[in-house]
Amino acid sequence: MILAALPATAAVTVTSFSSTNTSPGGVGDVTITFQTDESNFGPAGGGGWAVTATLPAGMSTGGAYTTEAPCSPSTIELTTVSGFTPYCLEGSGRYIVANQDSGGSSTVIGPGSYTLTISNVTNPSSAGPITLSEFSVWDATSGAPVPVGGATDLNLAEFPIVISSATAPSATAVPIMPLFGLLALGGLVGLFGLRKLKQ
Repeated sequence: MILAALPATAAVTVTSFSSTNTSPGGVGDVTITFQTDESNFGPAGGGGWAVTATLPAGMSTGGAYTTEAPCSPSTIELTTVSGFTPYCLEGSGRYIVANQDSGGSSTVIGPGSYTLTISNVTNPSSAGPITLSEFSVWDATSGAPVPVGGATDLNLAEFPIVISSATAPSATAVPIMPLFGLLALGGLVGLFGLRKLKQ
């Protein structure tokens, strides 16, 4: 009876984490797809957060999103959402998508499958697998992350981006003359050289 009285905890699950560029130091668009069953998913009133995502150490946008501003497909985009005007902000590698920059009422987005895209992200300079450090959706009523404490302990490590060094072009094989052929050629050159001297 006591267990039945406990409210079910809402969940958020990252279903993919990828980039259009996987070379060391390369620049690409990072995509995070996720699902949530949080019925109050959305930013809290007063311009609260809707989604927060912390990229792996070494990934950077060079401060492109340090000023809170309306998101656009050329910056940060949250899809598919209707009735939601997103604003974006970045601080210490954490990318925030909110409903508005200040004031206003919350917009409940609701449960479903969504995609967060962060454009023009520079990769770490070294090769290897990297994983999303943190990802949370937010409850529009309480203003708390879902689940409480964020999604850092969920399945983020299941979808690494593998930064791989460019393979060195294979060297073109230079034909090598066999030793017998080399000796024969040397003999011919010597023979013709002697004949010219005699003439």
